[in-house]
Amino acid sequence: VQALFVFGGDRHNCNGYRLEEIVEEPGLTRVRIDLITYQSDLGSSKAAPRFLNPWALMVLPASPKTLVLEENKQSLKNNPAKWKPLATFPGRKGVGAPVQGTHQTQSSD
Repeated sequence: VQALFVFGGDRHNCNGYRLEEIVEEPGLTRVRIDLITYQSDLGSSKAAPRFLNPWALMVLPASPKTLVLEENKQSLKNNPAKWKPLATFPGRKGVGAPVQGTHQTQSSD
């Protein structure tokens, strides 16, 4: 198995992360997450934003594929998702998709 931990740092009005989907592609697995957020009334002292430290733990089957963690950065709730990579973990050489800066290639040895 593989364990994937995500720590969000200081965030306001957030109840954690939601696993949106896992997309399997040749040589690549995309794990897509989204913050669970809510709106507060900044004009009211009773509803001031709460600062929390969201996190997520995901346990995935072991895989030789490259793993890409993506977060939804859409700004308006009715707009489509905008997936942005947060981290990329190289797969096994010759199986996983190449990751820039790791000297990994598609050829198998």
